Amino acid sequence: MPVLDIYDDQVPRRVRIDSDCVTVGRTADNEIIIHEKRASRQHCQIRRESDDSWTLHDLKSRNGTTVNMNTVTKPTPLQDGDEIYIGKSAIRFWRSMESVDPNTPKLPLILKNQQSSGPNSGQTM
Repeated sequence: MPVLDIYDDQVPRRVRIDSDCVTVGRTADNEIIIHEKRASRQHCQIRRESDDSWTLHDLKSRNGTTVNMNTVTKPTPLQDGDEIYIGKSAIRFWRSMESVDPNTPKLPLILKNQQSSGPNSGQTM
């Protein structure tokens, strides 16, 4: 099952996805809660598709979701190491615990602005 490395206003953490669909947002009714003031109550979903792939769906969030710095406007396939941004918070997707690359750098907690040249332009942990 997939795992998410979450970098928000709390201590960085790793969460395993144990179902075919999880919601991500700032309120307690989500399976994945992120501590981010720019997140909607229910911000996005991560879903397993019939072909066993995983996709991210933005739930018409007010401030949007990006994957690898591209704005999500339709279901977006997720691959190992993909970077999901919700406001200043970052989530890295892995298809399984075995696919986690320990040499992958930690994600930035804060992007200086959304017009930056890439994820390494912000501050890092």
